Parts: sequence; C-alpha cells; structure tokens
Amino acid sequence: MQRRKFIKLAGSGAIVYAAQLNMPVWGSEADTNIEGPYQPWHRAGTDYTDPRLRALSFAILAPSPHNRQPWIVRLLGEDSLEISCDLERRLPATDPFDRQITIGFGCFLELLRLAAAEDGFALEVEHFPTGEPQPRLNKAPVARVSFRSGASSDPMFQQIRHRRSTKEAFASELITRRDRDGLSGVSSLAAFTSDPDIVSQIRRLTVDAFIAETRTPTALMESIELMRIGDPAIAANPDGIDLAGPQFTRLNAAGILTQETMADIESPMFDANLKAQLDVLNATSNYLWLVTPNNTREDQLRAGRDYVRLNLAATAFGLVMHPVSQALQEYAQVGQYYDELHDMLGVASPKRIQMLARIGKGPKVEPSPRWPLTTRIEA
Repeated sequence: MQRRKFIKLAGSGAIVYAAQLNMPVWGSEADTNIEGPYQPWHRAGTDYTDPRLRALSFAILAPSPHNRQPWIVRLLGEDSLEISCDLERRLPATDPFDRQITIGFGCFLELLRLAAAEDGFALEVEHFPTGEPQPRLNKAPVARVSFRSGASSDPMFQQIRHRRSTKEAFASELITRRDRDGLSGVSSLAAFTSDPDIVSQIRRLTVDAFIAETRTPTALMESIELMRIGDPAIAANPDGIDLAGPQFTRLNAAGILTQETMADIESPMFDANLKAQLDVLNATSNYLWLVTPNNTREDQLRAGRDYVRLNLAATAFGLVMHPVSQALQEYAQVGQYYDELHDMLGVASPKRIQMLARIGKGPKVEPSPRWPLTTRIEA
C-alpha cells in the first residue's frame, strides 16, 4: 500500500520536486508569508534606529554551510559589537575543523560592511582578537567591529536581497568573457573555467564526492537531521535544509517524505533524492573556485568575503551560483577527492582551494529561511 501511494505521487510529479532536497519549492503559503521564516529578507534595514542593527539585519542574510546561521552578536557600548560562533551550529561530520563555518563568517562580515557603508559608516574590524582558534572554533570572538563615519556606498549592496544559492540545473550556456572579466575584478582569489574537458573532470569529481558523502553514515545523517520538511517544520526551525511549500507539507504529513525515509538507503525516496541531486550536479558548464595562499582562519574569512562578493556580482550580471563543497571537505571518506581536485587545478600546498562553485544561467529561486535578528543577539 505504501509503495502504491509512492508511485501515485511520483506519477503526479510531486516526488520529482521532493527529491531535490536543497531546492526550495514554493507555494502561495510560503512566498506571501513575509511575517514568517522569510520575513528577514523583506524587512532588512527597516525598523532600526541603531545603525549596527540595521547593518546586522542585512548581514544575517549571508550564506552559511547547511544554512546554519551560526552567528552570535553582542552589542558593545554605543558603536561596537562582537561576533562569535554558536558552537551548537557547527557541522562536525562534514566540517570537522570548522573551515566552512569560518568562511560563512567571512560572508557575514562582508554583508555587514556593505550595509554599514550604505549608511555612511566604515568598519574597523579585528579578526580573532584573542587569537586564531585551532583546530576548531571556540567561544572566543570571531571578530570585534567598531562603526566609524566616512564610508561611501558600494553598488554591491543593492544585490543583497536578490542573492541566492541556486541548487538547480543550469543552462548549458557558457559565461561570456565580459562576465568573467567583471567577476575577476571582484576577487583576486578567483579562477574560472568553461573548458569542456576541465568542466567534465570537475563535474565527475563533484558527483563522486557527493555519492561518497551519501554513503558515509555520519555525513549523511548530519544533513538528514537538519532537513526541515514542510512549512510547519521550517517555521519552527528556519535554518538547515528547507523543503518549503504545500506539496512537501502534505508528503511529510502522509509519512512519505520524512527524515526517516530520507535516511533509509533502501527506500525509493533515497534513490529519488540521489538521482535528482546528481542530475543537478551534471547540469553544469562553468565552475569557479577560490584559492588562498594558506589555510589560516584569516584566509578562510577572506575567502568568505570574496565568495559572497562574487555571488553578488554574479547576481548583478544575471548569473547564478551554487557551492559544491563535498570534494573540499576534510573527513577521511572524501580525502581522495580533495587531493584529486587540488592536483587537477594545479594548487599545491600551502595554497588551498577554499570554495568550488557552479556558475551560469539558471532559474530564479526564492530565498532560504532565516532566524529573526533578535534571536542572533545575545545580551
């Protein structure tokens, strides 16, 4: 009976959407609910007289691994703040040294800078004022920030609300030299390729690394446990991997699309998800990657700043981006892909590829949910 129910839903097309776990699928309930888990995108910059809060309302829209939003902010005096990591929001299985989480903080700090500049404030930023934490982040501040007058507006600010991580199939169209030159001007860390042979090699590597992650129980369950399936689950926890819209809500209520069925590698749902994810990865004709001189925390923050600026610039050029990080992760089961990618792209130690992303023409998608700013501020 359960199998008949699954086949009926598959025939209706609902399961095709459900399989694409990282792609928000929106119904009318979701995209009009500006007071719900998407309201930070609509209300950024409003209702704040303190310029720090106004800037922070844009910074919380930054991308982060598995949309964990790990930032904790403490306001200091009249013009300063500290940012630290919520240690419960790290990803110990797939990000064992908190490198990806630190990159997310770089994205956060860059959006904070852009939003502050829009109001005429420059930022004085001290990274890791008590020293770089190793091998993992701790409760010490990631950054101490002071607001000072005298900054000019940056046109990148206008793209913050429109920036997305587009986890869908891209068109086969190659990015133009003009777009590539424009993106290169945004980041000195970035490299690009549309060469069919190189793209084919990277594409194979991203597929192999993704499959390895799904076959690693701890890594798989880290993702499964962060799935928010259906609108009620997203409203309760507006972070993680969101599956929004009435169809997901119904599938979840019927017991067909649940964390348990997604974790069962023998289930049709698991196979459907894997196929959909691989179809997305294979629909790629262009890649970009970011290389830092070393792999210090400072390097990781810089990679995050540059990555989000590239994402903003791509948005302005009518392009979309999607990070594909499995081959860059540092747990044993994907180690061979880390080595192969660095060898393939000629990046030798101590240099480090910090980010790998798909880039190209793709569909317009809605934003991921966010926790309200008030939940990210600690007294």
